[in-house]
Amino acid sequence: MMSYDCRWRVVLVALLADALLLIISPGSAAAFGARRYTLSEKSQFQSGCFPPCLCPLYLEQPVRGRFMLAPTGTQDGGPFETFAVRAMRWTIGEGAAAKNVRGRGTYRIGGEFALTQQLKLDLSIDGAPSQHFDSGNVPPGAAFPAIAARISRNGVLLRRRFSLDAVPFSSANHDKDEKQLSSNGGG
Repeated sequence: MMSYDCRWRVVLVALLADALLLIISPGSAAAFGARRYTLSEKSQFQSGCFPPCLCPLYLEQPVRGRFMLAPTGTQDGGPFETFAVRAMRWTIGEGAAAKNVRGRGTYRIGGEFALTQQLKLDLSIDGAPSQHFDSGNVPPGAAFPAIAARISRNGVLLRRRFSLDAVPFSSANHDKDEKQLSSNGGG
């Protein structure tokens, strides 16, 4: 028979193990509420034709900024955690030629047999009418809570796409993010 102290240690270890599983599982974000994300320096905006097309890629520019990711629950009670993407403040390019990007959308991650993600955003570039961008249902490009996705307009081969690499906000990337947004008029 276990002693009273030993039983409490077993219970404590079990509770800590459960808490760790919540932290590392995709569904854990719902327990923490909305999170602010920052786009990393890997994020790019591209316009042109993309492989397997042989047309040249005629524009590639950095994308900087941030957004909020807020849990909305599971999709139809199924294996996907869904999130609202909101409060987007992005810029394409740098300096006087920079363009502001605003929008909103959804992100989902999960799956029954394989882990997949989908990012759908309606984006307005420099005040133009919103355009729909979608990653499709694809394997994640990064371990959640980081997000790496390629979203495109008009399919994956032509026109415009964003290659996004986003991480939850930290004070280490805050100053750089604020400086980039303010120098591009993204306020």
